[in-house]
Amino acid sequence: MYTQAKWTRAKIEDAARLPAAAARVPQPAAPRAIAPIGAVLQQRLRRLAPTLAPASLALVYVWFGAIKLIGASPATPLVVALQQKTLPMFEPATFLALLGAAEVAIGALFLVERLRALALALFALHMLATLLPLVVLPSIAWRGLLLPTLEGQYIIKNVALIALAVGIAAGFRPPADDRKRAREAEAGRELRER
Repeated sequence: MYTQAKWTRAKIEDAARLPAAAARVPQPAAPRAIAPIGAVLQQRLRRLAPTLAPASLALVYVWFGAIKLIGASPATPLVVALQQKTLPMFEPATFLALLGAAEVAIGALFLVERLRALALALFALHMLATLLPLVVLPSIAWRGLLLPTLEGQYIIKNVALIALAVGIAAGFRPPADDRKRAREAEAGRELRER
């Protein structure tokens, strides 16, 4: 184990063996110059994330739901195959219309801050259903062990949406909590003023 003195002595001895030019390797200036830019960017992204995250999920849900409603979704064969396996009592066209409308509704709920908890709950249910083909329709989702088909990849990419929703949920505070915190902060200010 090196102590600081031994480590420094070893570095000096190593440097003495090198040519003079190699021993004086300057520290790169770029990381020091970029650090303030990174800090400013990070601060701006922190302010933007609470709006951008739910808006992104809303965009995906409204868009994908709308293309199901107009019958133009490339996921239709996969959705119908899953529906036939799990909910055969529905007519496929009816099921697709209901699913499309539900997706549009979930997307819209993400845009309303007071309804975001409901959006997250419906999102969780939808994600469970979305992941089902990986288990229920293995011939469509997989071409081998850990080798997804294009449809399987389409399903697996939902882990990114799930991570985004977890981020939204982690920052979610119901309005009642906000009011309670505001009252507590006001009470604390009044006590300090006395």
